[in-house]
Amino acid sequence: MVAHDRSVPRTGAPGVAGWSALPGARTLLSARFRIAVGLTLTCLAVGLMGFYIGRRVGHPDGQFGIDFMVYQLAATDLAAGVSPYAPSMLAGPIAAQGELLYKYAPPFAQSLAPLASLPVAAGTVIWGLVQASLCLAAVWLAGSFGGARAGLERAVWTVAAVALYLPVWDSIWKGNVSAVQALQSTLLLGGGTMAGASLATAILLKTSPLALLPAAAAMGGRLLKSCLVISCLTVVVSVALAPAAWLDFLRIQPNLLTGSAVLPTNLAPASMAAVVLPEVPLLAAALRLATLAVGVGCVAAAVIVCRRPGGW
Repeated sequence: MVAHDRSVPRTGAPGVAGWSALPGARTLLSARFRIAVGLTLTCLAVGLMGFYIGRRVGHPDGQFGIDFMVYQLAATDLAAGVSPYAPSMLAGPIAAQGELLYKYAPPFAQSLAPLASLPVAAGTVIWGLVQASLCLAAVWLAGSFGGARAGLERAVWTVAAVALYLPVWDSIWKGNVSAVQALQSTLLLGGGTMAGASLATAILLKTSPLALLPAAAAMGGRLLKSCLVISCLTVVVSVALAPAAWLDFLRIQPNLLTGSAVLPTNLAPASMAAVVLPEVPLLAAALRLATLAVGVGCVAAAVIVCRRPGGW
């Protein structure tokens, strides 16, 4: 055995002390410098976002608040005792994109009742501010769950990360529910009662989070109990306020399932195959079945994984 010669420097990635010896690295190790860079990027990003969205507001094809307008109209209809679902949705298949239609369960529109009477532009601005706040909360909580320590530098870079992320611009510009889903997904990481409540609201907002329910059932405990309690309470109150809307919502589910989702903007494998190779319809059908099989497999794997220590 040959002893290691301590006089010869070891190769490999240097530590903090090693990095500080590199040209210009000392500056990057300064917290004040990093905060200054983060503040600069934040100001630039927020300014660009405001400028871009501002230009969209007055543009005839700007689509400013295009999704929020649908939600606000649904909230207005429910407040007036009218079903938020258009007659065409009850008559036949509903395409995934195209006509602006409210496709969610009634509770979401009911929660927007405070914004129902506002002008569309004002409501969209308020909803945009709410969405920005939800995005910030989601990123901050995700960092906390990951073990990051609270501090000024982290706060600055959290704002910078949100402001520089283009899907956040898109969400605020169109007024959709992406920020709500971001916070719901983040709260799931915490487990326990809060995760159960978050899963319940996610399922009532969009039906796809139902895929997490088997894993939640396998976890049991406070997570499952809070999910069931919040779901039941919300549905009972919502049905009591708008029973006809719930009947219509149940009636449109088959039409949503049978509606076409073959679109150039849909990146699902089956849709892409149908758009690129329309002359081979069997390929799209096979990919659709394969995708469903993989999805079911992932749901089953989640049940197995979450039973392990720290699996959730």
